[in-house]
Amino acid sequence: LNSAQTRRWASLPPDSSALCWPLPPPRCSAMAPEREEASLRPVFGPYYWPVMVAFPSFCAAGAGAWLAARGASEAARGPHALVAAATEAYVLSLFSVACLQAPFYGHWRCLVEGDLGMAPWIHRCAGVLEFFVVLLRSGLARHSLAGTQELDNAVATRCGLAHFLATGLMGGALWTWPFGAKLPRGLLPGALALLSSGLATDRWLRLGASGKERLLWHGAALGAALVGMASAAMLFDPTRCSACRESRRD
Repeated sequence: LNSAQTRRWASLPPDSSALCWPLPPPRCSAMAPEREEASLRPVFGPYYWPVMVAFPSFCAAGAGAWLAARGASEAARGPHALVAAATEAYVLSLFSVACLQAPFYGHWRCLVEGDLGMAPWIHRCAGVLEFFVVLLRSGLARHSLAGTQELDNAVATRCGLAHFLATGLMGGALWTWPFGAKLPRGLLPGALALLSSGLATDRWLRLGASGKERLLWHGAALGAALVGMASAAMLFDPTRCSACRESRRD
């Protein structure tokens, strides 16, 4: 940090949630001692709700409005196509931002999601998986905005795999927020992502896969969610959770 930045951080109160960009203060850095209680960051960063709910919701509304206005046919502008466009946009936009926690965990911890009871390597692994979700679903953006009524089986299969990964990740959130951190309201982004991924995937599987394949992918996704919940329960460390520390003080 240069002298100006040093004076700025010295003037902040200990619990300040001020911006950490372009460089986080030492206490926000992922390289700081990770198990030191004094370094724990608040669970909800200053950009948690804008990044995890407002931004993907705006993208979903924009995709639905685009298809409603520019759809090539009446079927392309039908309710099923509009729901698929909105939910696909929600999933892609949310995971496109969330995957940044893999390379930029220090900034993510400071600005978006603080210490939630998981080790940094878990967040980075989640970010890598979220990147693969985006990669597998990226081709569906064009289909959703065009109101596609037919889909190749290979594209539908990639969508099913992406949903499988997403539900495994969201299964972890289903346990961590209400049972680990004991902050059920923090589950809202994960619940919306799970719902959006399920609705969009079901639409694409109906268009590009057989009924048996569709049921198999949904069953696999349910199993992945249960595994994600069990994994989160085993990996959760209350000494890394700022909300747990605050509840003990109360």
